[in-house]
Amino acid sequence: MLVKSLFSSFFLMATSVACAQYYKATDRSIAVMGSSYENKLADDENVWEEENLFLADAHAEASSNTTAFSEEFLDRYRFPIDKSSFYVNADFLYWKAYCENLDYVTKGAQPDIPSGRNQGPIGNYLRGNYDWEPGFRVGIGYCFKPDFWEIKGNYTFFFDEGNDSAKAKTIDPPSLNGAYPQHTGTLIKAKSHLDLHYHVGDLYLASRFLVRSRLLLSFQFGPTGAFLEQKWKIVYTGPLQQSKMKVKWRFEGLGFRLGMLGDWLIGKGFGIFSQATLAGFFGVYHNHTVQNDFPFNQPTNLLVDAKIHEHRLVPHFQFLMGPSWGKNFHSWSLFLSAGYELNLWMSDLQEVLQGSLQPDNKAGKDLRRTYGTFGIRGYTFKAQVNF
Repeated sequence: MLVKSLFSSFFLMATSVACAQYYKATDRSIAVMGSSYENKLADDENVWEEENLFLADAHAEASSNTTAFSEEFLDRYRFPIDKSSFYVNADFLYWKAYCENLDYVTKGAQPDIPSGRNQGPIGNYLRGNYDWEPGFRVGIGYCFKPDFWEIKGNYTFFFDEGNDSAKAKTIDPPSLNGAYPQHTGTLIKAKSHLDLHYHVGDLYLASRFLVRSRLLLSFQFGPTGAFLEQKWKIVYTGPLQQSKMKVKWRFEGLGFRLGMLGDWLIGKGFGIFSQATLAGFFGVYHNHTVQNDFPFNQPTNLLVDAKIHEHRLVPHFQFLMGPSWGKNFHSWSLFLSAGYELNLWMSDLQEVLQGSLQPDNKAGKDLRRTYGTFGIRGYTFKAQVNF
């Protein structure tokens, strides 16, 4: 019994020692494993921080390269946008006005009219046309340093005229016929003369942006004013008398203009310059149409003397695009461009006032107004100096 008890005690002690050694070894393994995991996490954090520092350095280097590249282009080819400057510009314009509703005669053999019948125009319409003429645009401005804002003003002057004529090839049958009442009998010749006075002034507040290393943009807005005047004279000449018609219209208005300028640098100072603006004018429109018959050695006969005086809202669209070149000479810079410019006045400014001719001055005259679009197109050569 005693031996059995001693054996049981010895077995329990051996079992306790073995368990203690096992648990001690297990705790050590767990501790070692925890230490490795913690070390691995620390290593991963160090690698992550190193990668972030590398990417940040690369981004900073790329940004500095882009900034340096942008500054290099601006310093070499354009006056820097982060510096204040005073500038003047002068544009030489070689434009041609375009106007609809300027038909003054039809050319072609006029057949006989059967008894009791009427006949309308027969033949090809000939219209008055403007010639290519020079003009100018001058401007002055100042660029502010802190916020890249600038203020500038422009004035555009253009005068255009045109002369057209047609002669009858045959008298019988007649080969010319007036587009308006002529009362000359057989028409021998017809003449058309046009002249245009064009004045536009703009005052802009603009903000400049360097969108990309090679792209400069400027958004501008401000008040604008316009004075437009056109005179059109037609002379019909027959065997015994002349018939003359004069149409004069004038528009004077003020409004606001919104636009954008772009300068895309390609290389070596060369680029593409563009400008697009949209304006709305509100002003006064005048129109006076007069037509008289002038029988030779007889009193003048008044046919039409109609006037219009009214207020109008007139939109104006301008677009300019062409190659450019610039160079910075330390304390001043030069900018040159040559482009094609379109000016469209989106209102029917060209009007002719007509009415049915009646033998009785008490009868109604059935007023008719014919309309035409007015615009200008041509070449614009710009020179600007910043200093």
